[in-house]
Amino acid sequence: MTREVSRRAETGAVAIVAAALALVLFGLAALVVDLGLARDTRRQAQSAADAAALAAGNALYATSMTPNFAAAVDAAKAYAEENYSFDSSQWSACADPSPLAYVPSAAHGCISFNNPTKPTTVRVVLPSQKVNTLFGAVAGIHEVEVSALAEASWETDSKSECGVCVIGEGPHELQNGELSLSGGSDIHFNGDVCVQQNGEVEVAATDGGQVLIEGQAMNGAGGCKDGPEQYPSGHTEGALPVSDPLELLALPPPGWDALPTKAATQNACATGGGPGVYGSLNIPQNAVCNLSPGLYVVTGQNHSSANGTVVNALGVTLYFACGDRLAPRACYQNGEEGGDLLFTGNAVLNHSAPTCLEVPAIPNCEAIKGLSIAADRNNTSAFSWRGNGSGQESSGTIYLKSGSLDYRGNGTGTVVESLIVVDTLTNSGNNAGLQVKYTGDKNVRLPFANLRLTK
Repeated sequence: MTREVSRRAETGAVAIVAAALALVLFGLAALVVDLGLARDTRRQAQSAADAAALAAGNALYATSMTPNFAAAVDAAKAYAEENYSFDSSQWSACADPSPLAYVPSAAHGCISFNNPTKPTTVRVVLPSQKVNTLFGAVAGIHEVEVSALAEASWETDSKSECGVCVIGEGPHELQNGELSLSGGSDIHFNGDVCVQQNGEVEVAATDGGQVLIEGQAMNGAGGCKDGPEQYPSGHTEGALPVSDPLELLALPPPGWDALPTKAATQNACATGGGPGVYGSLNIPQNAVCNLSPGLYVVTGQNHSSANGTVVNALGVTLYFACGDRLAPRACYQNGEEGGDLLFTGNAVLNHSAPTCLEVPAIPNCEAIKGLSIAADRNNTSAFSWRGNGSGQESSGTIYLKSGSLDYRGNGTGTVVESLIVVDTLTNSGNNAGLQVKYTGDKNVRLPFANLRLTK
């Protein structure tokens, strides 16, 4: 009888232990399920934050080299909401305990940038989400809070790989002028290039750049034929074609439609001149013309040939469009000759791009900063310095996507710290030397390079 009671007691104890173990195992299983759900949700949130940060970085310079914070914020929100389900109204309540230095929108405080004018990093923090537990409530845990953050970074002020970029299909006949480049970038030609016997194309050997040619390098001794004699610093044929490094540059320059329309006979140098829309700048002959800093939109011919003409366009962007002064417009897509520029004789053009430090301040300056001479992308006009004309003390980007840049005769052109992007380049005559030193800080800023996640 004693043994029977003992067996009953043991059986009861085992049942109690088994029940207790069952509860523990159930709790562990519930914990595994709930934590797994939270982990999966956290992974989704992190993927969404990563996508949002990269999208913001891409959108920041999608249409302009000036950062568009509104577009970047919208892109971050759209990607976050597409990849991670939550109510868009939650952005307004989102709080980032450690935002970057610049928060462009108080309503979206969880999207921030490290600089208001020259950002290199974006930070995105997703609004916190509460994940309901399936089994944790048994242990008093009813929900788990999930959030995620990501940062993306890039480099700005990256230089174009080509300091002189001749992007037309060619062939390009440089004839007997001298073209030289320093600053660490390449001279790059799409198509074939022909240089005459007295001509020269070179890149400073100490800078690490080179002459790259998509087609053949030909010399003009007895007619253009294959031969490297006029490429003393070496060259590479069969290079990949160069694309337009300024394809994202906003053209026409923002703010051009708000400029005053000038009279048909308005002298840009005289009282009543200054930034505006012109048919012609009406530059006076045999005089010194000082253009006030700012943006000049020109739709017609601008030819100057007098010996005493000197035009100082310092802190100036000259933009050449189509149409007329009363109705400036973009040029036709299949090409059209619009405004142009021609300096002959001893006429001189000294030009430098806006720095945005001019006083008084230039309206919408960031949109034209570093841009000296530009034409509508479909403007096929020629921009020429001929005879003894010259460009001196010059800096800033020259951008003629469909146009040609022509130095010929005895003209000399020393273009200091410039990026030159043109469809066609001609350089001929005695002492027709086009010397280019390309640096990033005096030119339009390229959008960004090496966009990647950093956190």
